[in-house]
Amino acid sequence: MRGTVFWLFVVLVIFVFDLITGPDYGFGFFYLFAVVPAAWLLGRGPGLLAAFASGFAWFFADATESRLGTIWPTVWNASSRLLVFVLAAVLLDLVHRERERLRTLDVQRSHFMRVLAHELAGPGHELATGLRALQAAGGASASELLPFIERAQDLEFLSRDFMSLGQLQAGDLWLKHRPVDVRAVVEDLRARASGGPRMPITLSTGSFSVEGDEDRLRQAISSLFVAARASAGAAEVTIDLRREKGNAKLTISAGAGPFVSSAGDDGGGIGLELARMIVEAHHGRLDHRREAASKAVRFVLFLPLASG
Repeated sequence: MRGTVFWLFVVLVIFVFDLITGPDYGFGFFYLFAVVPAAWLLGRGPGLLAAFASGFAWFFADATESRLGTIWPTVWNASSRLLVFVLAAVLLDLVHRERERLRTLDVQRSHFMRVLAHELAGPGHELATGLRALQAAGGASASELLPFIERAQDLEFLSRDFMSLGQLQAGDLWLKHRPVDVRAVVEDLRARASGGPRMPITLSTGSFSVEGDEDRLRQAISSLFVAARASAGAAEVTIDLRREKGNAKLTISAGAGPFVSSAGDDGGGIGLELARMIVEAHHGRLDHRREAASKAVRFVLFLPLASG
């Protein structure tokens, strides 16, 4: 608001000089000194306000001095200059928005590349190590092969992400869209977890159906389970799933609090960033919290429930 008032004041100053100098000096160009920075720094609304103020100021200056004798040439000239001012404000705002969008996109791409570089190495190494162990042992059962199938699926996802990196302008990962039962996904992943800390679970009543990609959500929630179990040590990993304000709220805690928000810092490690991207692509939110003195962590995941 203060910025808009300042540039309107600049228009007023130019208008006063326009009146003082008389008809021998043209000040139409100088009004752009207010329109251009207002549109660039403050956006389209303040820029257009400065443009209209400049157009009317130029009209009143001409009309007051009766430079052209009759009113209609003055109206025509003021209208043409108003059009120039408006176009300048709109075009500058578009250029500024595009510049900021490209800057944000470059940051997102750079960050996404770091995530993929980190994540692609893990499944490949685990698959190679596990398959060599199976080869030495002479075979494996279906349950022993399941972890390697899941890691191969992770590689498939990551390869798809890498190939679609150029589409990051859309702001979303590539997703299937169908109903997903978050409760079933959580219970299945918990049942598969063997060894390590205990994982007691608390479930509230009601439906936990969301619209999205079940494989992707499974990938994200599994990553949170792995991170929580790695941080828990000998402590339990507790799971709480409930409905809250139209969202499915999943809380995964490892260790004791108090927890403080660590959103925006590096406390979660780059391994959790892909999970965050998946959740945000589903129009959800992932909060990562930690206890400052220990390795205790808490993940709070919100996913919008499907309507109906």
